[in-house]
Amino acid sequence: MGRKEENIKKAQSLLHQKERIRNIGTAAHIDHGKCVSHETRILVNGRWIRADELWARFEHKRPVPNEYGADVRDVRSESLWTQSLDLSSGKIQFAQLTHIWRLRADAPLVEVESRDGRRIRTTMEHPFVVAEGNGLEYRDARQLQKGHVLVVPRRLISRDDQEEDWLGLEGIMIQRLASDPRFRFRLSPEAQERLGVVGLIDGKQLLGLARLFRMSLASFYPLIEWVTVRTARRGGLPSRRVWLPKRGELESFFWLVGLLYGDGDAHARLHTKDEVLLERARKVLHRLTRRTSFSRPSARVPFLNPGSSSFVRLLRVVFGYPSQHNAWSIRLPDFLHSSPVPVAAAFVQGYFDADGTVEKARSAVSCTFVSEEFSDELQLLLLRFGVRSILLRRKGRNTLYISGRRNLARVPRFSDPEKAALQRELEGRSSTSYVVDLLPVDRNGLAPNDRKGRFYATAGPRPSAQSLLTMAEVRLSAAIPFPNDDLACVEVKAIRTAAAEWVYDFSVPGPQNFVAEGLFVHNTTLSDSLIAGAGMISEELAGQQLFMDYDEQEQARGITINAAIASMVHDYEGGQYLINLIDTPGHVDFGGDVTRAMRAIDGVIILVDAVEGVMPQTETVIRQALKERVRPALFINKVDRLINELKVTPEQMQQRFVKIITDVNARIRKMLPDEMKDEWSLNVEAGNVAFGSAFHKWAISVPYMKKSGIKFSDIYEYLQKGQQKELSKRAPLHQIVLDMVIKHLPNPLVAQKTRIPIIWKGDLESPVGKAMMTVDESGPVGFMVTKIIVDPQAGEVAAGRLFSGKIRRGQELWVSGMPKPQRAQMVAMIVGPDRIPVEEIDAGNVVAVVGLKDAIAGSTVSDDKEMQPFEKIVHYSDPVVTVAIEAKSTQDLPKLVDVLRTIAKADPSIEVEINQETGEHLMSGMGELHLEITQYRIVNEHKVPITASPPIVVYREGVAGKGGPFEGKSPNKHNRFYMEVEPLEPSVVKAIQAGEIAAGQRIKDSKVLAKKLEELGMDRDEAKNVVWIQDTNMLIDATKGIQYLHETMELIKEAFIEAMNRGPLAAEKCMGVKVLLVDAKLHEDSVHRGPAQVIPAARSAIYGAMCQGGRILLEPITKVFINVPQDVMGSAIGDIQGRRGVIEDINQEGELTVIQSKAPVAEMFGFATAIRSATQGRVLWSTENSGFEPVPPTLQPEVVRSIRTRKGLTPEPYDEAYYAA
Repeated sequence: MGRKEENIKKAQSLLHQKERIRNIGTAAHIDHGKCVSHETRILVNGRWIRADELWARFEHKRPVPNEYGADVRDVRSESLWTQSLDLSSGKIQFAQLTHIWRLRADAPLVEVESRDGRRIRTTMEHPFVVAEGNGLEYRDARQLQKGHVLVVPRRLISRDDQEEDWLGLEGIMIQRLASDPRFRFRLSPEAQERLGVVGLIDGKQLLGLARLFRMSLASFYPLIEWVTVRTARRGGLPSRRVWLPKRGELESFFWLVGLLYGDGDAHARLHTKDEVLLERARKVLHRLTRRTSFSRPSARVPFLNPGSSSFVRLLRVVFGYPSQHNAWSIRLPDFLHSSPVPVAAAFVQGYFDADGTVEKARSAVSCTFVSEEFSDELQLLLLRFGVRSILLRRKGRNTLYISGRRNLARVPRFSDPEKAALQRELEGRSSTSYVVDLLPVDRNGLAPNDRKGRFYATAGPRPSAQSLLTMAEVRLSAAIPFPNDDLACVEVKAIRTAAAEWVYDFSVPGPQNFVAEGLFVHNTTLSDSLIAGAGMISEELAGQQLFMDYDEQEQARGITINAAIASMVHDYEGGQYLINLIDTPGHVDFGGDVTRAMRAIDGVIILVDAVEGVMPQTETVIRQALKERVRPALFINKVDRLINELKVTPEQMQQRFVKIITDVNARIRKMLPDEMKDEWSLNVEAGNVAFGSAFHKWAISVPYMKKSGIKFSDIYEYLQKGQQKELSKRAPLHQIVLDMVIKHLPNPLVAQKTRIPIIWKGDLESPVGKAMMTVDESGPVGFMVTKIIVDPQAGEVAAGRLFSGKIRRGQELWVSGMPKPQRAQMVAMIVGPDRIPVEEIDAGNVVAVVGLKDAIAGSTVSDDKEMQPFEKIVHYSDPVVTVAIEAKSTQDLPKLVDVLRTIAKADPSIEVEINQETGEHLMSGMGELHLEITQYRIVNEHKVPITASPPIVVYREGVAGKGGPFEGKSPNKHNRFYMEVEPLEPSVVKAIQAGEIAAGQRIKDSKVLAKKLEELGMDRDEAKNVVWIQDTNMLIDATKGIQYLHETMELIKEAFIEAMNRGPLAAEKCMGVKVLLVDAKLHEDSVHRGPAQVIPAARSAIYGAMCQGGRILLEPITKVFINVPQDVMGSAIGDIQGRRGVIEDINQEGELTVIQSKAPVAEMFGFATAIRSATQGRVLWSTENSGFEPVPPTLQPEVVRSIRTRKGLTPEPYDEAYYAA
């Protein structure tokens, strides 16, 4: 039996042992991933390839499963090699790329520009190798500042097998020529006889011969005597021949090509006054074409004509030589980066012979370009020779400078004798480059001497490498291995922000960094790339534990349980336990996923960053967990950051832990009843707190320290020495955390006694109530759907928690609110990306069911048709942003409707409605990112092309005070309704939002509701006469003895719902409005009080009363938490205040200032880019939805007009006279 089958069998045997089951979740603030932008060039197999092009090459491969918006491809079989820095030796080495990631960018990127002109765009979390003091460290892009010193490659290494490089070059040339249908090839007589061909052959025939005789294309290169081009005219004759250069002639040929790139025109004619260059070029050309000619027009520069159109086409096909004389369009031939070094150097020499200059004043060799791409690519090419050049970027003209003795000695020399002599002279009197020859040595740590010490005391903080080496008393033995031929140090010149739709990452096991854009960029492991908290824990707990590492391929992939739900088996104190793990996202836009996940679990591991502390989203998760009576444990993550970034002492580290635990406990105690506060509080000694590094796979807790003998001082010592790998062996993450789960988080038998009275308001003494309280598998089925998974083969899969009963394959089940039962076609346990079918699953487990086509996330499922549904899952925030979407093709409209229906079922926090005026579908969500990812799924997963409007803010309408009674007349004038309105008590609004009072459904027990409302401060008479609650609005019958009113109340209720869904001010939903029906005059004949009469009259009465009470527009507000250094605090505050923001609190935590503020969502578009610009990228910020507040009176008219105009309404809202008519 294989390992996978064995572990599945173990898990199945535990499905019935409730005391050995743990249903847990993980919750953390999620960072944005450590990625680079799409245009970033990565050095792969000797060539610079854009990130998006490399992704496109392997996008067809099977995706590595995950549900966090990331696309991942396994490319280990593709033999992709990059170059990487070995930090221990300071040397560059080859390293293999194993995985490629593509993620949607959900935050602005940081553009880093080094002083030598290199630029790269990364996410703010992406680490760079920085020289600091006398050593190296990693620093995130968001922490970089102007003046920081980056460690960069000075030289890119070449393969040892130079023969392979030559064969590769010859093969590329033949492949490109053979791919052009106009080229013809003449093989040598010996080759023709051996291969059985006669005369000229075309490229298609040549490729066929290579396949037939299993010959490489490179092996044809020496067999070809010459090539020619068939003219474009039908039946055209071949043009003049070109004799391909032999291997010994390739250097001269590439020199000529470089010369033509500098001084050639679109017809490959060389224009120069330099007679030496003309003569050398003529000799090379004559060997290739056997025919050249000079032209010396009067008063013009003489030129050399190649005399063969075949030669011109060869340049275009092989090298990409421009077909028009346009210096803006030239690009460096891409294969030069992997060609043999001598031919690459010959090309550079030829180009410098044409356009290079020796500048004595600057002590540099320089070239000027109008093609930014060519100058950028040439700078990268020079790294092959160990030349770290400087690119000065100006609009329309770039200049490349090569300075410093080391660089001047390595750059290919001019072939022109005069320029070559000047270059040698310049090299002889040059010392170092103050741009690329810096040493990362703190001057304060240098021993001064009489000759140089005082000079360096005033000359600046970073002496050059050469000057330092002349200071005999300076001891560099303790410094990092600089200088060396592989590395250089360059200052950061500028930090900017940039936008991007997609970002990419590349996994490099071992050194975990790669060369991109001429810089070193630290990459991430798969588990650390996106799922910064929950996913890393999940990967380690399951992937490295027992259950999910099905085979060696998956184990090496390192990401086996990125599905939302996974099961695993853990051994603890001689027994085996089944753990069902649900990952929850930490981004504020996906709070709905967190809320629904909480219903399925009994315990949650709260992950808190040791440096950042408790983030706003983490607090939201804690609040939701405790509301659902989900018991927490705490894991303090990224402890290594305290030493690597903050340089804390052991005492300071422990103080930090105490502060985090105190903060979390304060939130727990605030949200729990008194009898649970002490029992559920977190305590280090008790063992429900652990700390460690999920990234480095180690953890520690007090019980484990006592058990293993490891001490806190040992942990600190391991971290100081950078020995986290050794620490992970001594204190493995999975063992400590899963032991904590088993011991401190409850099993279903314990948890459901506490949870069921909270999440189910039915009769606890009923059969289903008793069954759920005792987790009785023989009782009625009580199943709560928490997630709808759309599977390409199985269709919609309903996943959730089974609280009672047993679900069997083929069983008929009732979905709440549906008229007919549905059959469970498949019952399964979820194991990573797979669903393992079983015949039946008992209560207490997480289960997946296929066949419940009417179920949505939040549905109650039972075999008892009359079972009362579970409490509605209430989200802590309403949708605040809307987009209008349309199918690009009308043929796709039916499919779009189906897709939107499926999305709404899977994610109830997405609201979809039809705009009656335009016919567009309006889709509302929790934020921009939420909607962007949903749109992406519509287009890419469901294959429906759509167009979407820019995001629109969702507003609400309310009343400022009391209004009415206002009379509303029916169109036939036979019925009159008198309505009053006033703001609903804030305590009642909060209770509705928290789910304590049900809305949008029939009132089941008016006495219970009245008692609750009275407790919340509502008038007793009003509380007893509530008719309907719509969202946070309430209709109350305040009449006495009105004849026929009971028959009409359903229509009045419909009018109330319409008015609350479409307010009188801007046709937005209403919020916090209390509507009282105080009187009515009704016609005695029911024919005259039908829907067409009653609904408009009652609606007009509500609208008129709202006009009298003062209509107000409410806008969504977001809390904004900003962490910035003190020196840029003013800029951050200014940006918030410029968005109508209010600063609520400012605290100092170490070197950072923590600003707590709030601002309107309408003003927050573009905030991410602006705040990074205002703070030079030195900011960490997060947001949390904070309800609705009135739009300022001075702005309200303008905002109302814009909304009404967008909706096709009259610009000005109607006044009360309109509704009285």
